[in-house]
Amino acid sequence: MYLLFLLSLVGSDNMRLVYEIPARPSTGNIPFGDANHNGKGEIYLKKGVSPYNLGVYEVIGDSFNEVSELSYNWTLCGGEIDSDSLYDRVAHLGGSGPVLGILESPSYDSFPTESVWADTTDPQPNPWDVYITDLDQDGRKEIFLRARSDLNTSTRIYECTGDNEYALVYCAPPPVQDYVGGMCWGDWDLDGKMEFAYGSNEGGIFVYENTEVGVDDYQLVWADSVDEWSAYDPASGGDMDGDGKPEFVIGGMSMGAGVWYYVFEATGDNSYANIHRIAYHRERPPRLLYYSDVRIGDMDDDSIPEMLITRYNAIEIWKAMEDNVFRKIIHYGLPRAPNEWWDGLKGGIYDLNGNGYGEVVVGGTRYDPDGNYYYATFVFEYQPYNCDVAVISMDTPSVIANPRPPVKALPSCFPSVSLLDGGSPEVRGSYYVYREDGYPLYVSSDYSFGGFLGDSLSDTTVVPVVWIY
Repeated sequence: MYLLFLLSLVGSDNMRLVYEIPARPSTGNIPFGDANHNGKGEIYLKKGVSPYNLGVYEVIGDSFNEVSELSYNWTLCGGEIDSDSLYDRVAHLGGSGPVLGILESPSYDSFPTESVWADTTDPQPNPWDVYITDLDQDGRKEIFLRARSDLNTSTRIYECTGDNEYALVYCAPPPVQDYVGGMCWGDWDLDGKMEFAYGSNEGGIFVYENTEVGVDDYQLVWADSVDEWSAYDPASGGDMDGDGKPEFVIGGMSMGAGVWYYVFEATGDNSYANIHRIAYHRERPPRLLYYSDVRIGDMDDDSIPEMLITRYNAIEIWKAMEDNVFRKIIHYGLPRAPNEWWDGLKGGIYDLNGNGYGEVVVGGTRYDPDGNYYYATFVFEYQPYNCDVAVISMDTPSVIANPRPPVKALPSCFPSVSLLDGGSPEVRGSYYVYREDGYPLYVSSDYSFGGFLGDSLSDTTVVPVVWIY
């Protein structure tokens, strides 16, 4: 016996793989930009084998093509820094000379190839993640980085002082001398002064604040610790849960528990609290857990940012359902053979084609047991769907494309649902399976499957429902 219910969905969310590029990110950040000012975003990726080259990739028609090849420098970030309308590429120069430098586009419609500045401070920094900021809000852009060297581990800010001119205006050691990775920044307590945050190997979380707008000085205003260690992976990007207070995220690894992410929010002036924790239990060799990553951006053009998390062999999108409550809405397993794995996955959300939706860009290296490897960067696109969904039969799982209560109006993610002969549903996309009483039965990230759901569920006394996210 078949029961047929029809649902009409408007504006449902879906993340669709649209491009695969045979290159990978060269650092923790994927540099984005529009260096040649043609209205299309580019990404800068490491390609080939040693000696490497830097490929510049851009949307052309229905393809994502390489539009330029630059000499390889470990590109850290990019943007217009010195207000001369020319794109600047901040890079790790390598070699025996200065380590940190800037390559600039020689003309308005070209790509950054001309060396215009190099850091000559001593000791030389060993930059990790690098960002373009204006933390003291004086209108002059800065190069903001965490640096390591044998003599000095420090937070550094180089401020633009003129055309292709930069000065080291802030250099301070961290409160603890253990290794940390990147940083994030924002005015999280809404007092008009910018803060930045990072974590430490021992699980410490530290927030610094600009002491006065227009002054290149910062002080430690809040510190806490979490139970895990290697708090190396920070991100921020606005108010994710719509309560008027922007959040920041610190992630890392615990050898016993796996990969974890803490979401922090201000509780007052220079006061913060953890409002949500995401944990992935240990499931693979520990070294692979170091390569999880988190980024924040708006992929569906609703003015509310989502959280992108890269995991072992997969990526996930998390979205706030209500104040301080976040839920995974998309899980996408990256293509691989059963004995292969993805390592070093890094991501970002950026509107590359100018359509208002932020593309999800994730890249890394795929390995097999014989030591062979393959570079790839994937570009995923938000795609709204208008859909009708049929609920199949009483003796097979029902397919319902709407949020599971008590979730608010959460966009659903799926390309197709069809009624097959015999009453088995075919579903494409990632999904959860729940019993009607809300008991979780199954979770899958496979892209395509059909006709097996009824066989995979052990409890058939209550008709299970597939909630597709």
